[in-house]
Amino acid sequence: MLQPYAHFVIIAVAVFVAMGGVMGFVKAKSKISLIMGLASAALLGVTAYLASAPDTAKMGVIGSLVLMFLLDTMFSVRFAKTKKVMPNLVMMIILVPAMAYMAVVLFKEM
Repeated sequence: MLQPYAHFVIIAVAVFVAMGGVMGFVKAKSKISLIMGLASAALLGVTAYLASAPDTAKMGVIGSLVLMFLLDTMFSVRFAKTKKVMPNLVMMIILVPAMAYMAVVLFKEM
């Protein structure tokens, strides 16, 4: 019975992504960080909404898994280049367990 909680995990990740975008704007005045953070959080919000309904849950979980994988890939590449812990490693630490949870939900419960 993991699937009923999947949308909560997605929402939590979306909140962290949005906060990261806002923090990037506040600290570094990076408009692209703000735009991409809020856009990614909005897309994750859509997948959370899809994951919350029984008939679209699989689509929502797959969509969130794809988005989280893309975000994790971006942060991994940036961490490899810059070796900066904040925000790259922090976001990777948040995204990897969330992706693992989504994979378990997708392959075990559905």
